[in-house]
Amino acid sequence: MHRLGLSESVLVFPEHRVFLGDEPLNEAVARLRRTVPEKKLVIEATSLDAALAACHVGFDVVQTERFSAAEIARLVDALSTGAARPLIAAAGGITVDNAAAYARAGADILVTSAPYLARRRDVAVSINRTQR
Repeated sequence: MHRLGLSESVLVFPEHRVFLGDEPLNEAVARLRRTVPEKKLVIEATSLDAALAACHVGFDVVQTERFSAAEIARLVDALSTGAARPLIAAAGGITVDNAAAYARAGADILVTSAPYLARRRDVAVSINRTQR
C-alpha cells in the first residue's frame, strides 16, 4: 500500500497549488519542512517538466499522473546523475497488465487499485506444532 491514510504525508496536488499563490515551489517545500518536519512531502506532477522541477526542490515523493512507462524511464534517466532523488510513484492507469513495464522503467511505487479488484482465490492455512 503506498498510503494507508492522509496523516503521514502532505499532498501537494495541482488542485492544492492554487492555495500556494505565487509562492515558488522551493519556498513552499522549505516552509512545509519547517511547519511539519515529520511529514513526507508528496507532489503530483502531470508533465515531465513539472516532475523534474519537483524532484529538484526536495519533495520526498513525486507522483506522476498518467505518465507512460517510457515517460517514467525518461524521468528516472534524467535523475540518474543526481546524488539523491525522491521516490517516483507511477499513478493513473497502472494495471496488472502493465505494472511490470512501469517497474522496469524505474518507478519505485505503483499506485493502483488492482489489488482491490483481484479475483477470489481459495486459501488454506495449516498450523503445525513442532516439538522442541
